[in-house]
Parts: sequence; C-alpha cells; structure tokens
Amino acid sequence: MSCAKVNLGLEVLHKRSDSYHQILSVLLKINLNDYISFKESKETQIMQDGIEESDNIIRKVVSFMQKQYRNSPITIEVQKNIPYSSGLGGGSSNAAAAIKGINKLWKLKLKTEEMKKIAIHFGSDVPFFISHNTAVIEGRGEIIHEIPRPSFNQILLICPNIYLDQKTTKIYDNVLSYTDGSRTLKTISMIKENNEISYNLFNGLESSALEMFPTLKSFKNILKNLKLNSLNLTGAGPTYYSIFNDNSATFWKNKIESKLKAKCIIVDNL
Repeated sequence: MSCAKVNLGLEVLHKRSDSYHQILSVLLKINLNDYISFKESKETQIMQDGIEESDNIIRKVVSFMQKQYRNSPITIEVQKNIPYSSGLGGGSSNAAAAIKGINKLWKLKLKTEEMKKIAIHFGSDVPFFISHNTAVIEGRGEIIHEIPRPSFNQILLICPNIYLDQKTTKIYDNVLSYTDGSRTLKTISMIKENNEISYNLFNGLESSALEMFPTLKSFKNILKNLKLNSLNLTGAGPTYYSIFNDNSATFWKNKIESKLKAKCIIVDNL
C-alpha cells in the first residue's frame, strides 16, 4: 500500500548553494492509497496505466536497486488512486513503497535509515514515506522529526483537472520571496498541544503556483467565494484541501462538485 499526503503548511526559507531550496513543512499521511504488488519474473515490468514506463519513478527505483543489490527481474503492478501530479505525493509514496517492497521481496534486510538514504535520491518527500505518519520536514526534505497526529475529523481534497509539465521544478524556480518559518512553527505548536486547526495554512509555493498553473487562480477564487472553513494548497498543487472538525465534509463535497469540474475526495489522517 502506498498512501498520499498533505502539507499542513509549507515555507521556503531560502535557496541553497546546491540549488535545492531549504524548506520547513509538516507532512501528514492520509488514507488515499495506491496498491502495489511485487513478484519475481522473467523480465522486469512496471504495469501501471496513465504513465510511460520510462517516466515512472518506480522504474528508476528498480534500476537503482538492481545495480546496487541484485540484478534480478521483477514485475510490479500498480493500481492508482492518487491523482497524478496533484501535490498529494503519489510519486514519492510509490518510490518509497518500491524501496520497501523490493527490500522485502529480495530479503535484503535493509534498516529504515538505510532505506531513507536510498529514498532521498528520488525526491525530497520520499524519505518521509519510508516510516512516518505525521512529521516536521526540514532541509530539502531529508531532516524528519515525528510529531503527534493532529486533532481534526476529516479532510476534503479538491483536485482540479489542471496539469503543468515539470511542475515542481518550475514552481520552486518561480518563488520570489522567502519566509522565516514562524507560520509553520505555530502550526507545529498547535498540533503538539492538541488544539484544533481551523485557519488557513500558509504555503510558500502558492503564489508561484497561482501564477504558473493555467486557470488555478480562477479555480481558487470560486472556492473562496463558497466560504469554506479553511482552504489550503498542498505541496506545489494544484490540489486544495479543507480541514473539518465536524462531519460536514460530505455537504461541502456535493456543493463544490455542483459548482466546479473537480474531483473531491473525503479522507482521514493516519
């Protein structure tokens, strides 16, 4: 199983000398899952609809593991439920699931920290998916501190049908201002004190995303006019989400789907 995530706030602190960006974010796993199976085979195959195999991050993980550990062919089958390129971490989660799945299939007995060191080669979010449910992420994503599960009832994901090629790179490259991390530190304190989060969470990529994604600004304006309790961008977008401390997510799901061409999904945190 390979689960999605949302960012409970994200701040870009500065651009580093290695061209990556220094970030501070809270990542939360949610119960929207892809299902991935692994088996030995005569030739290596990645069976997944909707993506070219040469572009598939799982293929890159397999090639790395075969070079580093064991040159044995395997077949991996992926049933996708997490929308592609949505800000929900589907690719990063799949990469982490592939590392863990191959470790188990080949009986490599790699420890968690060893798998995290492999994971950072494939993306800043990937180490988080190796073992954590809720965590503070620092550096380029490799510094991870587990924190308690936040206190809220449901999350409504609002996924517009908008695509941007090379999304994350373009949006990070277009970030024009940096912040000091104080907004995310406030959220961390709220979570640790088991307080309800009912305000909009700051995402330092949002201004860039609104500029780069076609039609995302008008999409957000329609959502704002509906007066949701909270409206937050996850990752580099384009998915927005709203947090509910009651059971009204279904009402809002129906209301949004009647106004917008968007896939709405109700999830819980893990």
